[in-house]
Amino acid sequence: MESFDNGGLNVGSLRAFNLSLMCKWLWCFLGQTSAIWANVVKAIHVEFGGLDGSKLTCSGIWSNIINAFNKAKQDGSLPSNVIRAKVGDGKSIRFWLYNWRGDGMLKNKYRRLYHLETDKNCSLADRKENGVWSWSWNRNDIGDRNRSLLNELMLNIGSISLSNNSDSWGWVLDNDTAFTVADTRTYIDTCLLPSVNPFTRWVKCVPRKINILLWRVALDKFPTRLNLSRRCLEIQQIGCVSCNYCVETLKHVLFDCNIAADLLRRTRMWVDVDLPIFSEWAEWIAWFDDWRERMDVKDKLYTIVAALIWHIWTYRNSVIFRPPMKKLLLFDSICFTSFSWYSSRGKSNVTWNEWLIKPL
Repeated sequence: MESFDNGGLNVGSLRAFNLSLMCKWLWCFLGQTSAIWANVVKAIHVEFGGLDGSKLTCSGIWSNIINAFNKAKQDGSLPSNVIRAKVGDGKSIRFWLYNWRGDGMLKNKYRRLYHLETDKNCSLADRKENGVWSWSWNRNDIGDRNRSLLNELMLNIGSISLSNNSDSWGWVLDNDTAFTVADTRTYIDTCLLPSVNPFTRWVKCVPRKINILLWRVALDKFPTRLNLSRRCLEIQQIGCVSCNYCVETLKHVLFDCNIAADLLRRTRMWVDVDLPIFSEWAEWIAWFDDWRERMDVKDKLYTIVAALIWHIWTYRNSVIFRPPMKKLLLFDSICFTSFSWYSSRGKSNVTWNEWLIKPL
């Protein structure tokens, strides 16, 4: 479920998808304040729908959405200040109750001043008139301690200037721009899902099922007899079905078995590249990444190696489930399959004769 960079197949989790869709309702609530459904939510619950941290008056669908949103912020799936008010004329931004500074609501940071405020629902425009800050406290002398907090508040908000534009909302994940389900889901998955090394290599020159197969090779998640026995499955023997000499590990099937070694040798001669002898997939990937060649040449070689791995594993399965493939046709099948993949998906044009004589 993880992203390609984190070693997954970029499928994403249902939990992140569900939470992202619920966040979309919150985003629509902020942008459609005059809509009928938004007014219904305000009438049933509270004016700001619970987004300001106020307790909802009753349970229901909207209450479940708010609870899921708050829980996601508590467990780190979403930033605590993911919703931010973008200052325009300041008329629709509540000074104490909205996150318009980017570091949370001022009522939480300056609780003593908030309790002294006479109009706790005041707007930003109410507190800054004609470029001058004005306050309305419930007593004349607020005390030295509160004056110190007020000076700190003034330093925090002193650079704010109002404009003639309307206030708007920003989603912190998208650099204070509009909300998107895709970006929110990706962020949540990054926080929730573990990272698996190495990163997933997704090459467009080979079919999707082959990319998934090579992903499983990199993680050693193939159903070899040894891996199946480790999962407590009853296996009569764990020896290689092709040679019966060694334990059937993924390393042996793809690199060390006589059939695999012979196909690798013939492939080296065909591509006319001084390929080292590899004993596992990680070594091949490390060499391939360090190999300095044009991108189209690297794509061709990767396609050929992918076809090689595919046919080695296909031959192994044919031996078990019958009828077995003919060994003499394996290399020809690798040549044809790799040409079929690259000619239909690769960036450069190549003919069948060119592929047979000099594929790279």
